Amino acid sequence: MESQQNNKQFNTIDSNIKSSHNIRFYFNLILSNKVPILLSISVGLIVSYFYAYSQVDIYSSASSLRLSKPKENVLENKIFSDFEGELPERYINNEVEILKSYAIREKTASSLLDSFQVLKGKMQFSLLSVSPENQMEPKNKSQIASTLQKVTEISQKRGLDIVSIKSESPSPQESALISNCYAEAYADYSLKYNRGHLTLNREFLEKQVQEKYNALLQTEDKLTNFLRTENVVELNAQAQSIISSLSGIEADFNRANIDVQSTNRALTDIKTELDKQDPKATDYFESKITDPYINQLQEEIAKLEIQRDLAKTGNEELLKNSKSLKDIDNRISMLKNNLNEKLNILKDGANSNTPEETRVLSSKYFETKILNNQNKIRQTLLKSYLNKYQDKFNKLPAQSIEYANLERERMANEKVYLMLLEKYQEALINEESQPNNVKIIDFGKVPKAPTKPNRFLIITIGLLIGLGLGYGFALLRNVLDVSVKSPEDLENIGISLIGWVPTFMREPKSGRHVHTEQELVLAYHSDSVPAEAFRTLRTRLQFSKLEPEPIKTILITSSIPREGKTIISSNLAASFALSNKVLLLDCDFRKPRMHNIFNMKRYPGLCDYLFGTVPLEDAVRETSFPNLHIMTCGTIPTNPAELIASKHMQTFLNMMKPKYDYILIDSPPLATVTDAELLSSYVDGTVVVSLASKTRLDLLVNTIDTLNKINDTFIGVILNNFDYQATYGSYYKYYYYYYGSEKGKDSNGAANGSTTNGNTGNGTINNGKQKEKIIKPN
Repeated sequence: MESQQNNKQFNTIDSNIKSSHNIRFYFNLILSNKVPILLSISVGLIVSYFYAYSQVDIYSSASSLRLSKPKENVLENKIFSDFEGELPERYINNEVEILKSYAIREKTASSLLDSFQVLKGKMQFSLLSVSPENQMEPKNKSQIASTLQKVTEISQKRGLDIVSIKSESPSPQESALISNCYAEAYADYSLKYNRGHLTLNREFLEKQVQEKYNALLQTEDKLTNFLRTENVVELNAQAQSIISSLSGIEADFNRANIDVQSTNRALTDIKTELDKQDPKATDYFESKITDPYINQLQEEIAKLEIQRDLAKTGNEELLKNSKSLKDIDNRISMLKNNLNEKLNILKDGANSNTPEETRVLSSKYFETKILNNQNKIRQTLLKSYLNKYQDKFNKLPAQSIEYANLERERMANEKVYLMLLEKYQEALINEESQPNNVKIIDFGKVPKAPTKPNRFLIITIGLLIGLGLGYGFALLRNVLDVSVKSPEDLENIGISLIGWVPTFMREPKSGRHVHTEQELVLAYHSDSVPAEAFRTLRTRLQFSKLEPEPIKTILITSSIPREGKTIISSNLAASFALSNKVLLLDCDFRKPRMHNIFNMKRYPGLCDYLFGTVPLEDAVRETSFPNLHIMTCGTIPTNPAELIASKHMQTFLNMMKPKYDYILIDSPPLATVTDAELLSSYVDGTVVVSLASKTRLDLLVNTIDTLNKINDTFIGVILNNFDYQATYGSYYKYYYYYYGSEKGKDSNGAANGSTTNGNTGNGTINNGKQKEKIIKPN
């Protein structure tokens, strides 16, 4: 159990370390690429700023409409009340699509053109005028309708029966004008659509009224001329009774004809609309309405109503053959109740199988069809009564018949005219009283401030795009860059890292040269961060091998030229010399440079001694460090590899080992020549120098593999020129610890730390007043 808990804690710690390394990687990536990232952000900000402020200000105005269920009122004599219910979502969506249709945009364009003619010169137009410069000439209707599609947005407020019409324009007054005209055009269209059937009925009755009025005038003229010609004064009582009854029946028959025509027109219009939504709906209702029981009830009701109407006109025959008027009314009321109950059952059954979106039209069709059948039955019965009284009328004397015909025609036309005039007034009232299901609840106001462009958002997006592009460039650069950039790069692939040396050589100012002795940082800046880094490297190398024998000879090489191995060798030798006797050998027989760092002549040197031209005492030279001796290259040989592989070289090294505590050897790059491979077999340990952000990782791996194949002297890698200020954490605290020391020294103008006091026994520096401190970077 305890072992499992320990494993769990170890896994948690390991996971946290990996997460920390991932965060550090991305943070270091930003810091190491801060220049291109900042440049990308700057470009993004500049471009977005100029783009945002080069855009024209756009103003928006919105009007709001409330949609409600249409109030159905097709005819005056309705059998059923209006069907009420919730406003379906599909109905709202249909109305939104109607708002977006070209018909509404064209209607709005016509209204805007009228407003343009009134307001031109009084307000600024941008979308309606031909051009911003020509404010007095408008676009045509089709152009404005196309423009409205681009600048108008129709949307429903979620969960509500409210529709918003939002328009945009460079002119604030124009944006409000467009949204308001659009709302009014749709409201007018919706009102006309709702009144469509009532309008058709009113127009039909208006035409019939005019025709019957003209017919009445003609009949009265004929009757007047007949009376003047024939000198007829009046008809007898029998003829008067027959004419009165006949004219009444004829008037009712004409009324029934008009009702049939009116319901036929309404039925045709409703059927056309219903077929668009559900072509099978009308067939279903036809099968339900043709019930024999319903037809029987309608026929009985029509007969009783005709008998009642004739009895009220004083027809004695009908009164004798029928019960009292009260009994007839009771009978009619009972039959209508039975009919309504049956029809309600049929209607409820039909609506239960009808989709919500077609239920209103279906109910309207059902009612109109029932009323149409009722009018047809009444028309047929009145036709039979009319024929019966026509036979009686034909038995009158010839002169009386002609007079009676004219009188009957006049009375019939008069009754029909008065009836139609009454119906026309009712139809006119019904049309005008039909409510609109669209209500404008909020007209668009003239905006005071532009809504577009959102300059803050554009600049923010530009900033984010610049940051994204900059970071993307950094990621791409990191993927394509195969060089060693940080100590983590080496540790992640399992390469042993001895330590790192920060950047301490700066580019010289214009017209000046850096003295080569300044490369020897321990001689001139012994309390600096780079100097402390070399002392740390010295300590780690001293304890890198303790068994079977401590390390004594160290080879310092690199993968390729110009990685700083000579500077590392020189400063590392100086750090060892603070407390040990050290010999530094320049074995780069091809491009030697160590003599420049120590400000010496190249010869006599190691090659001269190996060739036997100079004695050892002349080849070994002293330096400014009391415990540090150096042998420069000397005369450059023509065969460096053969000289290194010779027995003289091996004998020389074996001879010098007892005389010095440490021997450091600077060699050529391993990847270019074989000198370093040969030297690695003579030494106790080999160190490879890698230049941060320059050395390719694959070359470094190949170099280490080559050394491991030869022998096991490879110790690790020193990362040179590492920019610790571009990172954080363990690297930065190393800098922070010594920053105060350097700042204090600069402010006091002291230079006492530039040389050692030569007291190698106690290992102190700075005139022996401050003991040497070794800070190991994590």
